[in-house]
Amino acid sequence: MTTHTMTERESLQLIAQMLHNTRQRYHLNDGKIYMIWGYTSVAVTLLVWISLWMTHNPWCNFLWFCIPLFGAVLQARLVSKTSDEPYVKTYTDRMLTKLWKAVGMLAWIFTAICGCFHYFGNAQAWVLMMLYGILITGFAMFVNGLVIEERSLYLGGFVGIVSGAIVACAAFVGIPLLDVWVLPLFMLSFIAMFIVPGHIIHAKAQREQLSNS
Repeated sequence: MTTHTMTERESLQLIAQMLHNTRQRYHLNDGKIYMIWGYTSVAVTLLVWISLWMTHNPWCNFLWFCIPLFGAVLQARLVSKTSDEPYVKTYTDRMLTKLWKAVGMLAWIFTAICGCFHYFGNAQAWVLMMLYGILITGFAMFVNGLVIEERSLYLGGFVGIVSGAIVACAAFVGIPLLDVWVLPLFMLSFIAMFIVPGHIIHAKAQREQLSNS
């Protein structure tokens, strides 16, 4: 049995290849999954906005549950249509997977907390979900973009972080968080974080396919 000691150049090539593979996997089906979550979030936000405007009933906030429900179903359908080859998970793969699992788990926990406060007569607790959606998700997207070196992702995440900071500061100083400006800001943040990067990544993937064909 012979062993081969890798040279510095071979080590750098291996690291570069592993990073490339991670970038391919976490572009998530040519950006389509980013678009799924982006369009779903914007559509549900618009539905919540219209419902609140027409009924003035704070229970309309429970429509936010539609984002994880519809997003998960659409993502599962998309993933089921793709047959990924087996691969060895790197530390980066595991880190990003855990990052998004934590973000998803926080979504359900925060929604349950807001629901409990709402039940006891504090409907304004739903502000927490607004902060979660654009601040925490924005931070996760920012980290994701930095790790896989995708500029559109970390710039979109930066937009989300800044938008979340604006909402948080407004809440702390007592500025009314009116639907007329908070919900449009939420939709613009998801357009920047998910929809725009999704289309950019999808366009890059198509160009790469054409160049390889």
